[in-house]
Amino acid sequence: MATSQDLLSGFRTYFHRYSQAVHEAIQNSADSTVLARLGDDLDEFGGLVAQVCDVSNILSNFSYLF
Repeated sequence: MATSQDLLSGFRTYFHRYSQAVHEAIQNSADSTVLARLGDDLDEFGGLVAQVCDVSNILSNFSYLF
């Protein structure tokens, strides 16, 4: 299982790549398809973050069992 440090590192890496992609899209006047795909990618990442948060909350609520 990933540690919180691993998750934070992964988030930083993803954020850096995503920021670069958005910056390049703006500079190159990207079409709506490119921007929509960036939005889809961000939605997918947001879903993964929500899942990790849900799992963390569940585990912390049941930590007394461990």
